[in-house]
Amino acid sequence: MKRIVCLFLAFMLIFPLAVTISANSAYWPAQAAYNQARAANDDAALVKAVDMIVDVYKNENSETAHNRMRTPLHEAALAYERMGMYTQAGNAYEKAYASAKWLYDNT
Repeated sequence: MKRIVCLFLAFMLIFPLAVTISANSAYWPAQAAYNQARAANDDAALVKAVDMIVDVYKNENSETAHNRMRTPLHEAALAYERMGMYTQAGNAYEKAYASAKWLYDNT
């Protein structure tokens, strides 16, 4: 019985760590693509990079996730505006607002 309890506790401690490590490892390539797109003023690449960042954190509701999505979503909305894609810009603004509101309400 003690072994079962120990195994259960070990799993409960290790599983969240493994999820966090996988999210962080997927985030950095997306962040690098985002930074490159911003430096090159490439709106289409910026939007794709922001989509990659949002995909990394789509199932996570944490301060880190919202901090990492909020500004890129706002930048994506501005990029959509520059490309004349106003519906997508509105959607990106709504997502950026939702992240900012979550941070305001929960931190």
